[in-house]
Amino acid sequence: MRWRHSLCCGLLVLSYCSNALAELDLADASQHTLDNGLTVLILEEHSFPLVSVQMLYRAGARDEVPGLTGLAHFVEHMAFRGSKNFPDTGLVREVYAVGGEWHGYTWIDQTTYFATVPAEHLHLLLDIEADRMTRLDIATSDIPAERGAVLAEMHGYENDMSAVLHDASIYASLLAHPYRNNTIGWESDVKAIGSDDVAGFYARHYQPGNAILAIVGDVQTDVVLHQVRERFADLPGRDASPLPRTIEPAQTGERRVSLESPVTAQYFQFVWHAPAAASADYPAFLLLQELLSASSGTNFLHNDWGTAARPDSLLGGISADIRSWFIPTAQPYVFAIKGSIPEAGNRLAVEVAVAQATETLRSAPASKPEFERARARLLDRLLLDVQTTEDAAHQLAYFAGIDALDALLDLSRQIKALRPADVQRVAQRYLAASQRTIAWSSASPPEQMERSSEVALPMQLAARPQAAKAGQLSPGRPAKSRPVPTAEVLHLKNGAPVILQYSELSATVHLEVVIPGRWQGADAAFFTDYPVQNSSAFSKTRPATELEQLVIRAAATVEDLQASAASAAAADDPYLRMQQVFARQMSKADTVAVDREPQLIVVAGKFDRRELLRLLNKHFSSAIASRSQAADEKIPGHARTVLADTGTTTAKAVNSGDGDDRNRTLTEKSDAPAPAGQWKTNTAATASESQATLLTENIPLPLAQTRLGYIVNAPPPGDQAADVWRALLYILSHDYEGRLGKEAISRRGLVYYIDSEYRSDGASAWITLSIGVDPNKLNAMRDLLQQELQRLLSEPPSAVELDEALAHRLGRARSAAQSNAELAEKLGREWLWHGQLETPDALLRRLSRISQHDLQNALRAFTRGTIVQITSEPIDDE
Repeated sequence: MRWRHSLCCGLLVLSYCSNALAELDLADASQHTLDNGLTVLILEEHSFPLVSVQMLYRAGARDEVPGLTGLAHFVEHMAFRGSKNFPDTGLVREVYAVGGEWHGYTWIDQTTYFATVPAEHLHLLLDIEADRMTRLDIATSDIPAERGAVLAEMHGYENDMSAVLHDASIYASLLAHPYRNNTIGWESDVKAIGSDDVAGFYARHYQPGNAILAIVGDVQTDVVLHQVRERFADLPGRDASPLPRTIEPAQTGERRVSLESPVTAQYFQFVWHAPAAASADYPAFLLLQELLSASSGTNFLHNDWGTAARPDSLLGGISADIRSWFIPTAQPYVFAIKGSIPEAGNRLAVEVAVAQATETLRSAPASKPEFERARARLLDRLLLDVQTTEDAAHQLAYFAGIDALDALLDLSRQIKALRPADVQRVAQRYLAASQRTIAWSSASPPEQMERSSEVALPMQLAARPQAAKAGQLSPGRPAKSRPVPTAEVLHLKNGAPVILQYSELSATVHLEVVIPGRWQGADAAFFTDYPVQNSSAFSKTRPATELEQLVIRAAATVEDLQASAASAAAADDPYLRMQQVFARQMSKADTVAVDREPQLIVVAGKFDRRELLRLLNKHFSSAIASRSQAADEKIPGHARTVLADTGTTTAKAVNSGDGDDRNRTLTEKSDAPAPAGQWKTNTAATASESQATLLTENIPLPLAQTRLGYIVNAPPPGDQAADVWRALLYILSHDYEGRLGKEAISRRGLVYYIDSEYRSDGASAWITLSIGVDPNKLNAMRDLLQQELQRLLSEPPSAVELDEALAHRLGRARSAAQSNAELAEKLGREWLWHGQLETPDALLRRLSRISQHDLQNALRAFTRGTIVQITSEPIDDE
């Protein structure tokens, strides 16, 4: 096939060596400005053979006017449809086809597009961004379908009362500045947007002088600049879109918002005005947030909904989910505290507790020890902002786009120069009771509450200090460190397997401790069904200097685990309910939690190998059965110690009413699945044989969006047919593309996104799809899903589709894992699925053996799963 020779050479680059940068340092980036105004930021990083590209436009919700809210976001959606040189959905399809990952989002200050691909495909990303800048195809005929996708996205947010309350509180807090605009827009405005509106916004804002292009990865600066100039230098540019002239008037009294909603909890959000990223008050406000709650850092890509308060912080314990939110912006915006309490909870108690916490910072400086601990935590948190080339490209473009890149580069120095009085000063300036907006949402209006005199305190202002000297970008520093080495597999003294992956990309370390079975842990860093189904894991990234504390925390968490409850209350959220349905279908009667001993430990990042092994042996020293035999036999350890019975319980449950027939098809009338390499399929499938069953669950609430899903038992990872099924999943649906994705999203506008996944515990596997869909479109989307399953049989995948699916898999093997958390998850999954780490050669050999005939053989089984629909009470469609 066409892809095999070319990608064979590319894949082997996974094990190459080259000169590489050590830790990602944004100050090493070089800055260049083309004659047409395009800003280009380039940072060489050679640890991984990939490249990340970010194109940012200084255009967001702030640039909209009443009646046209949501326009910037609508243009972003249109910018993924097609262009002159990438027609149809080529702007995304081509990225998928080379194994890349792409993203985009709209926010109040900017619209941004970014992608990561194997390094040799940089030219593709530059071609795409050049086309997106000036050659979009804004067809009138595409507007209705895209409007449908936007509305589907909007209604998905409306299921989350926290998101609804957020919009309402921001809108009440800002009376004049366009930052009050809801980024996704108001529904009536979105329904009225036409092609002329989209074309006008695009023409005004998408041009070189209003754009910032950041490129980070395995590149050479001079070569990249040549490629950029070839594509962008001749495009006409003009001045950047100006910032809004409106200055938000000072708030002189408390404001309140009260919403009624069909929820079984009370949601709250407290909002104060806050400084912009380039403000001299910004570093102190970041430290204020850390003292009050916990820092959100500065990376909007990582944290756009808030950071949980530390239990020992001033806000800790006020509610179970209390968190704070502070986003870097070009002009003054807001700081928020949000969370929820039970339906019968005491609102006044929450308000008083929050007021006492903020007043603590206003009334007196923090003690020196407390201040120093908070500063150290904040500086550590900033390390987590940049862990990948994608993070680096994002931060460079984002802060350049809000004219605060120099402030970002100088941020650590400014934080180190702060004193307790600086934090008290900004607390007094911004957190006065007269400057806050308090918003609540519940099922019914509360009784009149007694006002507390403690919360009405005068605002005090202080003079702003002189801005510190800003950091400067260098002209580009030379490469100075090593490539990422190969992962190492060894065993602790007690037999537990350990995978070590050393990487200097960031000064952090990630620890993953996997326990067989489904467990519950009190630590927020403990997850169930992670990194594979029917396993649980402690998973956390911390600064490398905190390695010992991280190991101790993980050991204590594992020691205190409790067996997961057999069942949980049915969720009222459609997404969570769908996951519960999937979990029931994937559960095994024999996945009983046996003990809390780790079946695998994975460490990725910067660490001293000898010290790390000493700590692991010390804190995970209880005797356990050796897993080495299971590893030698290439069988996941937990499949031998926990999943002793590997019968077809799941297959029968998934295909209720048709389970016996499916079991005969897959296992030749056996009650147990075929051994690895012997997953049986029927070679005589016809279109009429796709008989997916239907399972319906109801949530008796007027939800803005319901859910549609699909689940089918699949071959386990050790079976060669697993790769065939994963290729079929890609062909059917992958995020926004595939047969189903293209038809449902781009052509019909029925949904916004399709979550498709291959899940496995090593012994069994499942294919799942999960789709948010408006109630009035549920029937149409279900019919389309059934039609596309049938079409796989009547129109089997072509050679072109197979080539793309396999090329995507190979490319993702190179570009998907880069941060320490991603590396640990990938390595852990490989070990638990295969009992060994997956080499590039092995993956290439396996995929090279797949033919169209293999796909056709698997189609009947692939299409005989269960369609799941989560319905709600009907909603009138206007």
